[in-house]
Order: sequence, then C-alpha cells, then structure tokens
Amino acid sequence: MDETPRKVLVVTPHPDDADFWCAGTIAKWIGDGAAVRYVLCTDGGKGTT
Repeated sequence: MDETPRKVLVVTPHPDDADFWCAGTIAKWIGDGAAVRYVLCTDGGKGTT
C-alpha cells in the first residue's frame, strides 16, 4: 500500500489480536494521520493463556 488511508476500521475477534498481528501497521497509519477505530467482537472474558 503506497498511500496512508484516511480512515481505518480494525475488526478483531479478541482484544489483543490487533496488537499481535498488525500493531506496527496501525501505529504507522496513526502516525501518518489516519483516524483509526477498533471493533472488538468479544470482551476476551472466556479466553485462556
């Protein structure tokens, strides 16, 4: 992707998925001025580590 999107919607099933899989890309977009919003599909309450 050569251009920074103006708006980004990150949809993940678990609260930490975006942090593990695409945090660097999201941080770059935010640094470049993109408006980033998250949609979490669960609260992570049933997960195990």
